Amino acid sequence: MGCLRVALVIPGIPKISGGPGVSVAAMAGRLVANGWEVTVLTSNQGISEGLVPIEKNVELKIFPLSGKWNRRFLRCPELIEWLYREGSRFDVVDIQGIWSFICSDMAKACQALRIPYVITPHGQASKWDVGKAPVRKRIFASLWLSGAWKGASGYRFLSEEERRGCWFPEAGKGVITPNWLEPAQKPEDHSSTEALRSLELRGDGQTVLFLGRLDPQKGVLELLHVFEQLWRRRPETVLLLVGPGRTRYAEQVRRRVDSMTGSRNIRLLGPLYGVEKQAVLGAASVFVALSKSEGLPTAVLEALRASIPVIVTPGANIPEVEEYGAGFVVHGREDAVTKIETILQDSGLRSRMAENAKRLFEQRFSPENVFPNLIAFYRAIVGKSRDQSTRTNIA
Repeated sequence: MGCLRVALVIPGIPKISGGPGVSVAAMAGRLVANGWEVTVLTSNQGISEGLVPIEKNVELKIFPLSGKWNRRFLRCPELIEWLYREGSRFDVVDIQGIWSFICSDMAKACQALRIPYVITPHGQASKWDVGKAPVRKRIFASLWLSGAWKGASGYRFLSEEERRGCWFPEAGKGVITPNWLEPAQKPEDHSSTEALRSLELRGDGQTVLFLGRLDPQKGVLELLHVFEQLWRRRPETVLLLVGPGRTRYAEQVRRRVDSMTGSRNIRLLGPLYGVEKQAVLGAASVFVALSKSEGLPTAVLEALRASIPVIVTPGANIPEVEEYGAGFVVHGREDAVTKIETILQDSGLRSRMAENAKRLFEQRFSPENVFPNLIAFYRAIVGKSRDQSTRTNIA
């Protein structure tokens, strides 16, 4: 089986969306570089914020969310109509995420057109995620999503922990293929220095970094509690909060920061990209993600790639951190305070963990180690579909 034609479907790819959009861009770029034909199908959700950069040889089709209710429920009839016209172009469709009509309608269209499709939930199929809005999501699952889920040719989970925690049946048929990141482009020294100066960052070995949405899922308020205790012990420590936040929860975070005794040591920097993002990664002594539930957080992979020791919760679904000695998996706030302090006060340990973080990234989350598994997964899905079609025609 040679190169295939793949459609990657995602409700939106605004820059501020983070992980799913970044992973789709990485997948599309690698597939095209290996001679595959790739089309990214998405809506104009968040387009005014700018889009995740997509490799120029990838076909990008952006469809409008027309009307108030379509925008609210992420329903995009024009995208689905386009697939009915053009679906014969594709050997396989990969649907990213589950809680939108774009995803459920796309699955229904694939079934009608007999195109094999896979679902990549990105952590959205966890019991914790369903529990955020249990009534609404159970109704959606019963009326629209269950048929889409059961009709999939396969499921792609980003970690074994994500698969085990899946709320839906048939998860055992899923494969584990993590996200990966391409090697970081190292900025010129003067660019990094200027970015550090403009952001007023010290890079003195006492900087704690959070990178992600200001969202309950990410445990940001819990991190502020942890930092408050840490600051009392180590008043020179600085916390960088980098990421978007326009929700009521984000406003809670801002108010909490303003009320803290150590607020002068907390920087709410908003979303950063390019040189500025690389600068905060370069300034960080330890990266902390107190996630309640994830598929596989892209921000943690960025920290590992940048050789930063990491502190994560079990909900981050990356137990390899302790296996490789790249950081700690913590259980509770006090444990987090203790482990962060352990890293900050021991420069030798910090250096060893930094080396191990890079090794973990290269061995488990680099494209050279992950991409072949994705290729094999798609080929297996298409091969099985063609075999079934041949038997049906013979019969």
